[in-house]
Parts: sequence; structure tokens; C-alpha cells
Amino acid sequence: MTPPTVDTLVTSEKLSRAVRSVFVRSEHDVDFKDMNRITGLASYDGSSTFIWIQDVWDDSYDNALIDELEETLNKAKTAGLAPLHILRPFFFRLRESAKLVSLYPRILQILQLQLDDRSVNVNLPTWKHMTPDLRQIFRKSLVQHLFGWDDIFSLRMRLSLADFVWKYIGTEEKQTECGHVAQKLLNTISHRVLRTIIRHLAAAVNLLTSNDIPFILRMVVQSLLPGSPEDLSTEGNALQKISQAVVYPNPEDRPITNTFNERCPACGVEVPLEDITNAVCSNGHSWDRCSITTFILSTPLVRTCVGCSRKAFLPLSTPNTPSDNWLPEAARGWVVEELLEAVHRCLFCNNSFVNVL
Repeated sequence: MTPPTVDTLVTSEKLSRAVRSVFVRSEHDVDFKDMNRITGLASYDGSSTFIWIQDVWDDSYDNALIDELEETLNKAKTAGLAPLHILRPFFFRLRESAKLVSLYPRILQILQLQLDDRSVNVNLPTWKHMTPDLRQIFRKSLVQHLFGWDDIFSLRMRLSLADFVWKYIGTEEKQTECGHVAQKLLNTISHRVLRTIIRHLAAAVNLLTSNDIPFILRMVVQSLLPGSPEDLSTEGNALQKISQAVVYPNPEDRPITNTFNERCPACGVEVPLEDITNAVCSNGHSWDRCSITTFILSTPLVRTCVGCSRKAFLPLSTPNTPSDNWLPEAARGWVVEELLEAVHRCLFCNNSFVNVL
């Protein structure tokens, strides 16, 4: 049998062009938005017959749309799908400014639902010895507790929706209102992530080294920033005391300098940790911070979230990267290395990372 030539092969592009041309001829008056409503193809009878799936929603279905959106957010499960994948059909339907504005009050109400904080239920055994498989156990536990709870996944989905609404709502007043809601969601997610990390550090306190102390102090400082829950600040202070006592049994050996402060990569002046997203030195140089570790990003070896564009260091296991450790000197403890390996999706919106280089 002679293999088919390239021109006779069935390709995705050819199928798409054929179906869209049939759609145009059957529907007559269509535009680009109508074409976006063709969301997929499916085999119909197993005999090489295909049908297209077309979005036929109109204004009369608005209430059903919001009900479905609310149910999707409330029943969100950590099944491995990214929020953008789950919410994409709703984004398509809300892409028109007039529709988004008309449904805005109900969307805002949905976004503000209070969810129980399950991070307070993260209870871990105390790891006493660094066994050959302990780092893998530590990493697996981080993955489970940072990405395995349905409530924080629902919060992350709400943050993705809030970002979409903020971007497309159109009026400054509504943008400001939506921005407040998004910031509250962001703070809630940040506090739950921080509590989870602090409890893992406390469980591994006997295994910490002096290289881990700068990162631990950063977590402590973050727990003390304005707006942090009081019980989280208490846990942060407790972690500082026990980690210092374990790593430096003799108080005279403890560093005097603030090791959680960094140096500006441009001019070398000290940069205090006052904001977990940006770093600005006294000379006005501004830097993004790693969304996972809060260290200054002074290397091109970073990854970017496809949902919210937050950036983070690449894990050291990333293929086709330099063999030298590209993390800052203060970030070269084993805890940071395992945390970067464990965080395979954005901590804030749960969407995927990409390496743009």
C-alpha cells in the first residue's frame, strides 16, 4: 500500500477550516465572536462523521450562567485541571462588556463567599533524622498540603475570576471595588500558604542548617506583616525561637545582622523585606520578588505563571540549565530547594508556569 501524500492527510488545521466553512455557509451572517463559539469537535457515529459543538447561549440564559458559575466555584475539586481551563467557557460568555457589567453584582457576591481555613488542620509528624528519603517525603507533603485542599483551590479559582473581571469591567469605580475583593482573596491565599510552609519548617526543625535560616527568617517576617492573622504571627514567632535554638545552641553564635535583608543587585545597598511582591532599594532600583520564596529575582532563570504572570525561580532540577546554582546565596538551603521543586503551579492562582527563555 502506498502511504498517503501530505496533501491527503487529515490534519487538525484542515478539519478546522472545513468545519468553519460549513458553519459560515449554514449560518450565513457570522463574525469573529460567532466563530469563537465553536468549542470543539466530536466523533458522532464512529464512522468518520464529526459534529461541531457550538455555544448557543443568549441573554435569556444569564441567570443559568451565573448559577452554573457559582456551582463550579463552590464545588471546585483539585483534580489536576488549572482554573483557566475550568473557567474558560465562562470567560468566553463574559467577554462582552455589556454582559459583564449586567452580571457584575452577582459575580461580586459569588467572589466574596467565606471558606473555612483548612490550613489550621495541617498536622505533621516531627522529622528527627535526615534519612535518604526524607527530602522526598518533605517535598511530597508540601505538594499535598499546598495543592491538595479543595477550599484553597476554590479560592484560587475565585482569584482568577476576580482578575478577569477587574481587567474587563471597564469602569474605574468597579475596577476599584473588584480590586479590593481580589486583594482580600490574595491575602487569604497568602496566609494559608504561609501557614502551611511554617508548619512544615517547624516539623523539620531538627534537620535545619545555618543555610536555611535566612529563608526561615523571611517566613517569620512575612507572618508579622500588617494584616496577618494573630495566630499566624504567633506560629511565626515560635518558629523563629525553636529554629534559632536548634541551629545555634550557643546564643553567641547567632548572626547579629538581619539575614532576611538582601543587597540590591544594581547598587549593593541593603533592601529590607517590606513587601513580598516587589523590592525597592533606597536608590530607586525596583525588582520583582520570587512568588514562592520572596527572594529578589536577579537571574533570567525564572518561570512565569500563565494566569497571573507572577514569576518564580526555576527549580534546580530544570533540564537544559547551567550546572551552577543560580539561587541567591541566602536561598541555598535544602528547604528552599525542595520548596521550589514542590511548587509546580502558581501558589496564588493555581495555573501553570512556563519558562519563557
